[in-house]
Amino acid sequence: MLTWGDRSRTTRRRDQRGVLVRDGLAGGRRRAGLGTLAAVVLVAGCSGAPAASGPAPTRPTTTGPTTGPVDIPTQARQAKDVDPEQLTVFDDGDVTYDEYEGAMNRAFECMRDAGLRVAVAGTTTQNGVTVLNYTVAGTTSQTDLAGPAGRGLQDDCYDRAARYVDSYWQVASDDAVAYFERRAAALAPPLRACLTDAGRDFPADASFDDLLHIAVELQESDPDPASDCIGVIGYASWRG
Repeated sequence: MLTWGDRSRTTRRRDQRGVLVRDGLAGGRRRAGLGTLAAVVLVAGCSGAPAASGPAPTRPTTTGPTTGPVDIPTQARQAKDVDPEQLTVFDDGDVTYDEYEGAMNRAFECMRDAGLRVAVAGTTTQNGVTVLNYTVAGTTSQTDLAGPAGRGLQDDCYDRAARYVDSYWQVASDDAVAYFERRAAALAPPLRACLTDAGRDFPADASFDDLLHIAVELQESDPDPASDCIGVIGYASWRG
C-alpha cells in the first residue's frame, strides 16, 4: 500500500527530511506564509494515494523553492473534466472542512464505483487543518494501483471530484493560512538567529518565506548539520 504522499506525485515532492514541497499549489490569495515557498508544508495528514494510505499533503525542498502562489480556483476552472460540484465549492472564496470532506467522499464513491477499495479511518491533523485518514487499494489486476490502469482510475476520480478542493483546503483555506502565520511568527526569530550565526545576510524586513529560501540555499551549499537551519529550528516537527 502506498501512503497519502504518493497520491500526489504530480504536485508534491518529498525531500531527504521527509518534508514535502507542494509544486505550484500555493493558494489563490496572497497571504502570509503562502509565498514562494509556502509550498513548504509538512507531511502528516492523509489524502488519497494509489493503493493509498492515510495522511499527508504538504511540503523545504532540496531542489529549490517554487515560483509563487497559484490561483487554485482558476486552475480548477481551466482544467478539463472537473466536476461542477468541485467548482461550486470555490464560489464563496474559501473552502471549509465540510466542503473538503464532501469533495473527498465524492472522489471515494467514484473510486469504489470503478472497482477500487477505499477505507476511511477517521481524521488526523496536518499543518493546522483536519484531513481524512484513508487507504485506497486495487481489487483486481485491472485496478491494481501498482499499474497505470489502476492509478489512472484513482487519479481520474480524485482529479474530477476533489483535487483542487483538497489542495486549497490544505494550503490556502483560512484555517491553513492561520496555521502558516502562527508558524512564521514562532519560527522566524530562531531562523534569523541561525542564519546570522551561519554568516548569511538578509534584509531586516525579510519575510519568513524569504528566510526559508536562504536557509534552503544554505543547506544545499553546506552539508554541515549545523548549517541546516530548517532542521535546527525544528520546522518539520513544529505543531503550534
